[in-house]
This record gives sequence, structure tokens and C-alpha cells, in this order.
Amino acid sequence: MTESVVTVESGSSVQQAATQMLRHSVGSVIVTHAGTPAGIVTKSDILYAGVATGRPYDRIPLDSVVSHPVVTIRPDDTVVRAVAVMKENATKHLPVTVDDELKGIVTTTDIATHHRDLFDDVRRIQSGGRELSDAEGRPLDGDDQQVGHTPGEF
Repeated sequence: MTESVVTVESGSSVQQAATQMLRHSVGSVIVTHAGTPAGIVTKSDILYAGVATGRPYDRIPLDSVVSHPVVTIRPDDTVVRAVAVMKENATKHLPVTVDDELKGIVTTTDIATHHRDLFDDVRRIQSGGRELSDAEGRPLDGDDQQVGHTPGEF
């Protein structure tokens, strides 16, 4: 889980969302309404909006391209649950919330990195190495790992 989530307030322009994505090197922003997650906009949404309308990005309302309602998970959900929710909803980004308060985001990249770290540890152990990567301390199966188990760790 990434705890630092880039957000843009509802009512902004597509250009404002794109600027935040570029500034923070992310592929999506969470659209909020009064601080509560209301939707999500991805790079693909922004590209499509520009091509489809032919209008300048600063003239396209963000609310016209936002995907909503936003599908979320909780910090105590497992990696398996996160993947299932992504598959069910055909999404690559899942905001993590508690009582509508944004706590972080889980992406397909987070999940792939998590499993790569575990695989690297197994390979190191098989070759006689004793030092583990940052995945040390995670459950061996990894599948029951909670997305918000430890701050800064998926």
C-alpha cells in the first residue's frame, strides 16, 4: 500500500489532474468531494478525454471523465482480496479507506513488487543466502498479508 495518495478536488479541470499526475509521477489521482474519495481518474481517462472532445485540457471538467463510484478496500483486506476486487471491477488502482477516510492506495504495481520481493527471498534462501530483502517478516505465503499491515509496506 502506498500511503501518500495524490488527490484532486471535484470541480477541477482535467489539466489540473494531469498536472498532479506529472508532478508526482503517478498513473491516477483520487477525486475527492469535501475530502471524501468520490472517484478516480487515470492517465488513460485524461488521454481519451482530450482526443474525444478535441478541447484543451483546461476546458474539460474533471467530473466529466471521473470513474465513480470509487471502488475501495480496507487496510485489513488481504492481497488476495485486493486482486479479486481489481479483477471484479477491471481496475488497476484501489484506494484504501476506513470510514470514507483515504488511508492509501494499492495498485497492480504494488502487488507485483510484493510478490517479486517474496520470490527473490525464496531464491536467496535456496542458494544458501541468509539475508532477506525488505520482504523480511512478511508471512511466507504472502497471500494473507494485509494491505495496510505495516506502514510503508504492502
